[in-house]
Amino acid sequence: MNRFQTLTPRQAREIEENAFNVFTSVNEKKEEKVDEDTEIVLKIKSVFPFELFPDELTIKKDKVTLINRTLPGTSMVRDMHMHDIAQAEADCGPIFGHLHVYSKLRTEEPLLIERVKRKDALKAREIIENLLVRVEPRSIY
Repeated sequence: MNRFQTLTPRQAREIEENAFNVFTSVNEKKEEKVDEDTEIVLKIKSVFPFELFPDELTIKKDKVTLINRTLPGTSMVRDMHMHDIAQAEADCGPIFGHLHVYSKLRTEEPLLIERVKRKDALKAREIIENLLVRVEPRSIY
């Protein structure tokens, strides 16, 4: 009936350290991979006095994220992957502008951020267009 063997404190500590080392090495690899995927290229926000709760547009290498804020603590988040984007348009006035990001499927509503600084709208449009050139077209076959 001696199924289990009693461990000395030293043996228990060695087993614990080995398990900890394996666990931390696996988690470090996952964190490195996540950091590479979530590299932010540009982040722009609406101008505060004109937007009480400023919207935010984040451009990453593989997707564009728009966060629309309506009330404190509430927001609507929409993502559009680069291979789904058809074009980006920036409409600018002398001071402010807004940015439209259109999907290849015209049935989807475009991402729209209004009342951003003129230079931010133009810069975001240029970055999105440059990233679109780098994205390979997906084959449907």
